[in-house]
Amino acid sequence: MRLAIFGIILFQFSQGYAQDVAVRASPTGPVSTGARVTITCAFPNATSVPTSMNWSHDSDQAESILWSGRFDISHRNTVPPETSITIRRANDDDAGIWKCTGRFFGAQRGNSETKLEGRYLLIVGAPRIEYLSDAPRVSIGDSVTLYCNASGDPNPSITWSRVLPAITLPAGEKSLRGEKLSFKVGGIPDHGVYQCNASNAIGTVNRTVRVNVNHAPFFIDQRPSVVRGFIGVPLALSVTISSFPLPSVTWYKEGIAVDAPRCTD
Repeated sequence: MRLAIFGIILFQFSQGYAQDVAVRASPTGPVSTGARVTITCAFPNATSVPTSMNWSHDSDQAESILWSGRFDISHRNTVPPETSITIRRANDDDAGIWKCTGRFFGAQRGNSETKLEGRYLLIVGAPRIEYLSDAPRVSIGDSVTLYCNASGDPNPSITWSRVLPAITLPAGEKSLRGEKLSFKVGGIPDHGVYQCNASNAIGTVNRTVRVNVNHAPFFIDQRPSVVRGFIGVPLALSVTISSFPLPSVTWYKEGIAVDAPRCTD
């Protein structure tokens, strides 16, 4: 594939006129193989309807390969005039410079034709996570294995870390390289959100999976046993409970159960 510094958007103007060509892409930045990409050029200062608008890729005219079904081109005589090309499934061959050209008759001086060009550098090969293990529901003493597979060009490296709570992995490491993360659940503190990070020279992507550890309910903190209030003013009583799955909670007033409260995760 062709690699270059990302973020360079070049503009060229014919006949020395400083008329902008606004270039944008969706999505922005490096894209993964198979992504759908749309590049749009707008001519914000055009004073006439364009006589023609077309696209080329590394000097090859894109219109000549529309029959392949890989591209869609749309020209719009709006204000300002715009032209777009959509790459249905980007691959390595699509990396490089995409150029839009608009021709306008009498747009500047006299009746001469003005040619305006905009360029966009497309980089293909950003990492993409293809598979991540589903959230496991485990008990203390169970063995857990999380898998993460990613694609990209060049091949991405994969690193596991823990983001919630933001502490070390169960074995004590801050992070661990490799597609597989295995550990034995030693206790409730091994629950949390684990992150798979895939990166290569083009970019970085990450996804997370939550590990839930089954355990009986226990109180994490309790409010003061005496709470003062005023007649006619709503009063909230709350406690924080650790439990998985979510527990059924019952409140009592002088030994009599009251309406069940809302229990949130």
